[in-house]
Amino acid sequence: MRFARRGSRIGGASAIARRSGHLCPFRHVLRGVRSLEKNLSPRLALFGVLSLIALVHLPLLGYQFVYDDGWTLVANGFLRVPTDLGLLFSPEAVARHVPDAFRPGLVVFDLLGYQLLGLSSGLHHALSIGLHLGVCAVLVRWLRVLGAPFDLALGTAALFGLLALHAEAVAVVSYREDLLAALLGLAAALAATRGRLAAAALLSLGACSMKLSAGAIPALWLLAEGLSPWRPRPPAAHLVRGALALGLGVAAVLAYTFALYGALDPYGADNLRVFSHRVGLGPVLAASLPIHLGYLQQMLVPFGLSPEYPDHGTGLRDPAVVLAGAALLALAGYGLACVRRRPLVALAILGAFALAVPTSNLFPMPNMRADRFMYLPSVPACLGLVALLLAAGRWLSGHVPEDIKLVARVAPLAAVVVVQGSVRVATAAVYRDNSHLWGVARERAPDSARAHAVLGELVVRNVPADAPREDKALAYARAEAHCRNAERHDPRYELPQLCFARLAAAREDWPEAYRRYQAALAVSPDRNAGIFAGLAEVSLDLPATSETTRTDLARRHLAEGLASYPYSPELHATAGRIFHRLGDPEQAAAHYRRSSTSPPSGPKPCSRTSSSSSTSDVRPTPPSSCSVKKPPGSPPIPTIGPRLSRGTVTPCGCSILPRYSQPTPSESSPMSRKFFSFLLLTALMIAAGSMACLQTVEEFDKQDETDGAT
Repeated sequence: MRFARRGSRIGGASAIARRSGHLCPFRHVLRGVRSLEKNLSPRLALFGVLSLIALVHLPLLGYQFVYDDGWTLVANGFLRVPTDLGLLFSPEAVARHVPDAFRPGLVVFDLLGYQLLGLSSGLHHALSIGLHLGVCAVLVRWLRVLGAPFDLALGTAALFGLLALHAEAVAVVSYREDLLAALLGLAAALAATRGRLAAAALLSLGACSMKLSAGAIPALWLLAEGLSPWRPRPPAAHLVRGALALGLGVAAVLAYTFALYGALDPYGADNLRVFSHRVGLGPVLAASLPIHLGYLQQMLVPFGLSPEYPDHGTGLRDPAVVLAGAALLALAGYGLACVRRRPLVALAILGAFALAVPTSNLFPMPNMRADRFMYLPSVPACLGLVALLLAAGRWLSGHVPEDIKLVARVAPLAAVVVVQGSVRVATAAVYRDNSHLWGVARERAPDSARAHAVLGELVVRNVPADAPREDKALAYARAEAHCRNAERHDPRYELPQLCFARLAAAREDWPEAYRRYQAALAVSPDRNAGIFAGLAEVSLDLPATSETTRTDLARRHLAEGLASYPYSPELHATAGRIFHRLGDPEQAAAHYRRSSTSPPSGPKPCSRTSSSSSTSDVRPTPPSSCSVKKPPGSPPIPTIGPRLSRGTVTPCGCSILPRYSQPTPSESSPMSRKFFSFLLLTALMIAAGSMACLQTVEEFDKQDETDGAT
């Protein structure tokens, strides 16, 4: 009766069609897909998924440097002096304001990357893509060693590799700290699972030296080994040894940070960029509950992604906080309840909670929320979501004809991957250059002081020197509106003051520019090289001030700046212009050499652009009246190089795409062709979805241009 009922519903029609020879014309493809699991090599399948992920990320190769790329890479003079690398492991690194000194592994990696790749934004983006692919590959390997089925491991890598929430972490070069921490952290977990404790300790040390968010990897490893969803639970001694090995790396980096700063907080208790230092820890933790519930929503349904989220505090009685706290508490309780009966569900939920602890605002952080914070915590979340989608596919395969059972099994997962990949491409397009990035940031976070301040500076810098007076006045008025909005949203932030200072310098209002630079210096905790450079340069043009006083002011600001930021190319370039103006060509030439932006021997950069979330560390375009007034007979001013603050630079057409060897005959089997045809179809569907999403982005651009013209 069971067979008859099934035949009456599905099997009967299929059997009649099969006997009459009128089956679907795709029967050969369906039969080939049906035997996919038996004939396809796992390595070839992994290569295909990684190729799909790489294909989706190819547009990043044409993107510029944005956000903190200028501070950590382009304008980071420490990377140009590899002989000073030993200073990184001493308090002198803090005294000289080496960027990210509390992440020594990241600084070493950036130094090597700069020496090998120079300032080619395309090559650095290719490196970020390669790191992301490495994370996906190591994730598959670790899950397989844990005993996970291959379809679950491969599906987790596919969803993780194309998750829309990861667009920021991969598209911004300076955020590869998250990629490196995840890569080395998962490799450490893999080594600990295999019993290679020394390698696990070293890899854990490397991961935490990239970013301390990897400090939660031991907790994830303990959950994975202790719950053991796919194999017998290992002995307690194995868990203790592995946890100790992984914990050694975390402890070593914490000890290094304490030795460097005298505290575990590298930002300092008086750093106003850390919002908890302004309003206290309680309001920040209360606001973190809706933030983390929003992260979960963005993983499941990718909307609401933004390059900027303003910091804010709230009370525990706020309805949003109460509801978010109840939802997260219920989710954590469900995860604990599933520890024995459904260990995979417990691993997905509790693992995500554990990995989110370092970025949950329990510890001082300069940003309360950012998409990149969820790069590592999304690993167990993707595992649980893929397991759910595969279970839905198995249920669906029981209600379809035999010929399309395998298609039905992967259909839910493929649909989610297509949607995530489509939104991923459109979201990554936001990060193609600084002007577009901060325009989108202002629209999606209108209360962000940083977005308004940086956008105001970009408006000033993008005004052509030969523009008509009316056009300049209109652009400066628009920039002033951004500066005023930034100051209104956060009067204790240095970026609004810098916005006003550079606007005043462009208008040749030197007293106002000097006053604003001083105001910025008074509230800025660090990254003050650009402020000292502005003070020194504006000092020479102060009206109603004697020449001796102006010269002394310029020299004093230069001396203070160079003492604190000896590796700043911007300060050395400013010093070169000032000393040349003062008739000291020898010192000018020495500073010009220190400020050289030429990359080391190696690949020539396709473009040289610089940007930063805080543009104070990017070389400013000097105003026209700050141009060097050289005495008669003095040598010409040497060219420093292209202006780092300019926007679009025409690519030089460097060939940076890897060349893959032709597949061997064993890899070119019909089954391989069918599998890669399926991947190609998935890529085409992602492309179609991306075009739809990008149309929305283009409409936003047109609306933004209209608003700007108004």
